Amino acid sequence: MKTKNKEYLSLVTLAFFSPDLNPDFITKNLGLKPDRQWKKGDKQESKPLKTKSKQKLGGWKKAIPNKCDNKCLEDQLAYWHSELHNKKKQLLAFKEKGYYCCFDCFITTDDTASILFDETLLKKIADLGIDIRLRYWINKNGICGGRH
Repeated sequence: MKTKNKEYLSLVTLAFFSPDLNPDFITKNLGLKPDRQWKKGDKQESKPLKTKSKQKLGGWKKAIPNKCDNKCLEDQLAYWHSELHNKKKQLLAFKEKGYYCCFDCFITTDDTASILFDETLLKKIADLGIDIRLRYWINKNGICGGRH
């Protein structure tokens, strides 16, 4: 695996969303415990604004383990593929229930950054039926460490 890319920091989270999402169904069928889960209508507190609102969708999220969060984005996606490639049947069942699934990729940099996705890895990810969502944060104070 590649070492941390100095151009950016990234964190890849496995995420599911749906109006009728049942978080326990995902946990049971994937055999993974989420870092966060909620049902539609659950109240969520916005810490910066100190307001509460109801969730419009149900959700289930699992961040990549700490041991992998210094890896480049491509290696984090490869980690998730290795964890999920033998769970295609379960992933298909989630899709059939109408659950949206993606790798939610948070990327932060203090300047421009280059990210290359190998076609072999993209084919493997596509074979899982999981989308890739990229979210960028420009940090003008320099790249910060730790989880986001």
